[in-house]
Amino acid sequence: MKRWDKAYSFSSEKNKLVDSLHQQKTKYEYLISQVETTTQHLNAMERQAIRDSEMLRQRNNGLVWLGIITLLTVGFLILLIKNKKKQEVLNTKLNSSNQNKDKIIRILTHDIRTPLIDILNILELMEIEVITDIEKNNIVQSVRIKINHLRDNVDAILNWSINQLKGGKGDKSKVFVTDLLSMATGFVSNQALNKYIKINTESIDRLTAVHADANQIDIVHRNILGNAIKYSPNGREVKILTEIDSGYVKLKIVDQGKGISKSAQENILGKAIYSDDPSKVGVGIGLKLIKEYLSMNSGSLSIESEPGQGATFTVLLPKYTKNLKASQS
Repeated sequence: MKRWDKAYSFSSEKNKLVDSLHQQKTKYEYLISQVETTTQHLNAMERQAIRDSEMLRQRNNGLVWLGIITLLTVGFLILLIKNKKKQEVLNTKLNSSNQNKDKIIRILTHDIRTPLIDILNILELMEIEVITDIEKNNIVQSVRIKINHLRDNVDAILNWSINQLKGGKGDKSKVFVTDLLSMATGFVSNQALNKYIKINTESIDRLTAVHADANQIDIVHRNILGNAIKYSPNGREVKILTEIDSGYVKLKIVDQGKGISKSAQENILGKAIYSDDPSKVGVGIGLKLIKEYLSMNSGSLSIESEPGQGATFTVLLPKYTKNLKASQS
């Protein structure tokens, strides 16, 4: 009986040990499976990390290229803007040069054509057989004077033209008003004579002077006097009056012509200088040129006129003084 109890006890212990070993084996196998699963997850995560790293590298490369392309684009745009500005500057200079050339051509046409017409009229007189030898000699002398005058004008205008093409703004100096008026009236004398128009200049102090470019102001006076004579009926009078007012010299040219309407005055004194309409070339160009030259010489132009009652053109220029010269030199 006792042996049976011992056997049963041993058998129970054996079964407990077997169950314990089985449980340990199960736990061990479970742990092994967990390690394998964890290893697989780690491997998967490592592979995903590699893929993410590759994608990030590719994205970074893309961003680098995008940055390079952006910089190149910005640089190209900056270059385009700079080139555009340079082109605008060049276009501005070209337009200015073309305007200067246009002015030169118009002035040359006006200042050469007028003496040539005078010379042509004189030569036509020589064809008249009734004139005497003395009269012919006088005509020849007159032609010689006109040609010398024309040569001097051409030389002066060409020198002035060269200065204009170089971008010069004029050579201001002390200029006596009597000298300016003498040059201008001498230039239009035959034009006035052909229309029997008398130019009356009031007595002017010969010491009165302005601070201006003599060539430019000479062109101003020629144009105004020429227009006054052109639009005045035959046998009328053109007056030249001068006044001193607050450091300025006012020179008034008064004609008895057909007058100028308000709209025409506004057009002459407006900002526009040249018309782009080919059909209007020459219309008012001289007067607009006058306004530009007076502006360059710190002067101005004003007009008083009514249709049918003539016109008064007032040229305002700085009076010459030593202090003015010093301040502008």
